[in-house]
Amino acid sequence: MKRKNDGFTLIELAIVIVIIAVLAAIAIFSYAKVQGNARDTTRAARTAAIGEALEKYYGKNGEYPSCSQMTQSGSQVGALLGIDPTLLLTPTASSSTTNSITGCSHLTAGTGSDTFAYVGDGTTNCSTGTACAQYTLEYRQESTGGIIVTVQAQHEAQSSPVSAPGTPVVSAAMSGTNAVGTSAATTCSVGTPQYQLRYRSTSTSTDGSWGSWSAWSSSQLSLTVAASQGYQYGFQAQARCYDGGNTSASSATSNIATTFRTINTPASPTYLSPSSFDSNVEAVVNYASYCPAGTTRLNGTFRVKAWTGGEWGPHPFGYLDSWENYSGVNKNVEYWGKYQCKSNWTTSSYSAESYNVIVVHP
Repeated sequence: MKRKNDGFTLIELAIVIVIIAVLAAIAIFSYAKVQGNARDTTRAARTAAIGEALEKYYGKNGEYPSCSQMTQSGSQVGALLGIDPTLLLTPTASSSTTNSITGCSHLTAGTGSDTFAYVGDGTTNCSTGTACAQYTLEYRQESTGGIIVTVQAQHEAQSSPVSAPGTPVVSAAMSGTNAVGTSAATTCSVGTPQYQLRYRSTSTSTDGSWGSWSAWSSSQLSLTVAASQGYQYGFQAQARCYDGGNTSASSATSNIATTFRTINTPASPTYLSPSSFDSNVEAVVNYASYCPAGTTRLNGTFRVKAWTGGEWGPHPFGYLDSWENYSGVNKNVEYWGKYQCKSNWTTSSYSAESYNVIVVHP
């Protein structure tokens, strides 16, 4: 009798395996495509949110941020635009990335890093300064490799009746350890006044170099700078009028207002040398002083008193001193040192005197 075989042949098994592999590949491809489309949707939504925040920024400031401002850390850009910093991240950004925006260069089609491009108007002020007149937001579509321009905004200059305000008047004063420059308010015949300020600092007779202007602001009439002892700080301001999409020319630059930080009373000097004297042997008397950076020591002097009760001085630090001791035993002499610190703008009070007892050998 002939026996029936109910199992699969090798050919049949191979066909089944191939079919399963094809179905798995199709499923994996479909799943990856769904994921990629979902990430593209996230990219579109986040760049749209960034664009909306940029328009609000323009409505308040009459300009867009520069490329350098938009490529700062996520927390800084989030604060600048008033949005959640996570909106600045692409879906595949690494855990160490805080801002996926790259500045002032268009993306190219094909493969590449997952970033958002913020492309400005091509001016130096837009690239590295404080403002752009227009911008484009781009991202690379994951499903096709094409470049998607989600936002393209431009506000063309218009002939406007908005006139520049008068030149602001600036004052300067110290507030604790900060130097503060303040612009007096100006008025606009049309629109709202905005202000920008800058400062320079120096401890020498030269003027120092001006820093960058602050961002235009309708509310910030003052600029606060952490001040160094003995330094002078100079402040200037400009004003303009902003009315919706129209902005006036800047006013003339204001006067220069200055203030300086005084130098704190320095610490007592430290006696350095000599550790002792031999009778009739000259030695240089030196002290260490402690003046802040940018300032110099002034009037470093010491006075002395011998075991006989006689007093001498004041002598300058570095004085070549000597003693005569014919007693046959060691004798003590007393030294008191003090000094001041100075810059081109101010001089400190005298330090407290240091006190040291030095041995004179016979």
